[in-house]
Amino acid sequence: MRLRLLAVVALLVLAGCGAGPTATPSTTPQPTETDVAVTDTATPTPAATPPATTTPEREVRVRNGELPFDATAVFARTQALLGSDVAPPRNVYVSEQSYFERGSYAESDLFRWLGLTGGGSFRASAYVAHPNAVYIATGNQTATELETILAHEYVHIVQRRSGVHDRLGRRVVDGSTDTAIAASGVTEGAATYTAQAYWDRHIKTGESPRAAIERAYANATGARKYLLARYYFGVRYIDQRVDDPSELDSVYEAPPESSEALIHGPTEVVAAPTVSIESDWTEASRSRQGELFLRGALSTGLPDETAGRAAAGWGNDTIVGLADEGDSAYVWAHRWDDRANATEFEQAFAEWERPSDASYRLVRVDGETTVLLFGTPRFVTNATVERGDGIVVRT
Repeated sequence: MRLRLLAVVALLVLAGCGAGPTATPSTTPQPTETDVAVTDTATPTPAATPPATTTPEREVRVRNGELPFDATAVFARTQALLGSDVAPPRNVYVSEQSYFERGSYAESDLFRWLGLTGGGSFRASAYVAHPNAVYIATGNQTATELETILAHEYVHIVQRRSGVHDRLGRRVVDGSTDTAIAASGVTEGAATYTAQAYWDRHIKTGESPRAAIERAYANATGARKYLLARYYFGVRYIDQRVDDPSELDSVYEAPPESSEALIHGPTEVVAAPTVSIESDWTEASRSRQGELFLRGALSTGLPDETAGRAAAGWGNDTIVGLADEGDSAYVWAHRWDDRANATEFEQAFAEWERPSDASYRLVRVDGETTVLLFGTPRFVTNATVERGDGIVVRT
């Protein structure tokens, strides 16, 4: 299970993939898309991806249809903004559908019990299959929208060919959902930032990429809102650190180490709470979820502003998934920045509208530490939480 968790989290940064349901609880978010331009609508699975080629030509060939602009010129303009010099993708594959289904969303117990539901699958208007193949859906987009969407995808081509994806992927620590989201926020934020610069320079009509992301995030709920957060906060993070897309390497070289830093800027992550389980239940997963995941979960049962304030005091966390005889449960320990932030979370949790019939119990371990037990009632009811050498949970 541990190796599988590491592999799935890495996919969150490196490639579009949807993990199927698992027999044991996973702390990793199931819908894992990167290299996609988001859309509010979507449809069937695209045709099989052709094998990559390595021809040195600089022309982008449009396959299976037409685009209302020169795909090669769009790549050249995007590269000019980035100040890069890499080979373009050999092919752009056009589909008349409205969107692509990128990764089916298996609603795990973790997501369901925290209200992060309604994802179904992640809808993408375009995606990079590999460095020589971009897919783009034209059925629900205007010509100018398609052009900026393709510019967004071309940024991912440059990121792949220049090694950015590999470098960021190596920063995902111990299967941590939090570090994976922070890395993904950088790649998607950079692509959105560059697409905005492209729109400012070459289009300036219709809705801008930045406005589209802000609208989609504001209108989204549940799992989709959590998934869109990496674009929303990612482009804000980039915008505060560079004045031009040609400066993005400075962000790639020193990316945020947590989703807390993605939201608020550079911060020091405090030591994670140590959690020991003394139980017949089997430990199935262990991870750090991060502030962005916590914020997403709280927003399912609280106003966005309240959820944001309650999550902002996040200092670190450890979540442990447990399984026993087909049942599952979670122990989620949080260390807060200070006593006041722990109290604010405690108060917000008391008001949080429970999203399911699972059991929930919050324990204040000390002034700056809380432990949330949730899942199968027989675990949540019977478990004891004590402060020993770290946090000890017994059943």
